[in-house]
Amino acid sequence: MESSLQINTQMAIRVLAKGGKFLGDDVAGALVTVRHAVTNELLASGHVKGGSGNIYELMIEERNRQESLPVDGASVFIVNIKSNDCSPIPVIVTATGPGAGLQSMITVSSMQWIVPGLDNPLTKLPVVYNCLLELPGLIVQAMKPATHFNVTSLPHVINIEVNVAMMCGCPIDNNVIQLNGNTFPNPWPVNDFFVSCEIASEGKVIQRIQLLFDEANSPGRFIGQWTMPTPGFYTANITAYQLSNGNTGCATISFFNINQ
Repeated sequence: MESSLQINTQMAIRVLAKGGKFLGDDVAGALVTVRHAVTNELLASGHVKGGSGNIYELMIEERNRQESLPVDGASVFIVNIKSNDCSPIPVIVTATGPGAGLQSMITVSSMQWIVPGLDNPLTKLPVVYNCLLELPGLIVQAMKPATHFNVTSLPHVINIEVNVAMMCGCPIDNNVIQLNGNTFPNPWPVNDFFVSCEIASEGKVIQRIQLLFDEANSPGRFIGQWTMPTPGFYTANITAYQLSNGNTGCATISFFNINQ
């Protein structure tokens, strides 16, 4: 006979950009799902909501491995999982984001146990299970040319422009930040990022070029040029790589000339 007792267990789920801040409303957050790890039953789903956190506390202040990341102003998805008994529940938490950068989205998952009815022995209050998921990668958006760009005359100079940002949307530039009496360099300086473009035709790379930081249109803009010499169908595979931690993001555009 099923018990009439219902136990609510709370989880606080946050999504962090690798090497960056939390995914907040400014990048449309991240979609989160919570499933039973054995039955695959969907227990909860929704989006993290809120800000991206305090840049100084997250990126500048030192802390040891035992200290939790500060979550002041950080986006969160609060989940209440209902159960009819106190049996431990294995859950798989999955996050997909950023919502405003679907061409660069990443999905990550983590499994953990929750125990309904468990109290914190120090506070005597029900345990709130914190879950932190980290999204690797970079947002990479091709700005110019638009994909399927039809080149009408040859030779033709293709101007390539891309926007690169952390998965939390944080900017790449060499600016100095002043916040609450603290002055510090932007944690994501230009020299930590290498942006390149491979021009390919018929499945073969014909040229590799480096895209350079466009300071006049910063943050996060990288530009370059390539001259199309002959008719054909071409793709430009753009890659952004963060040297300090291996974050990688990609974008692909196409252009062609078939009139000659």
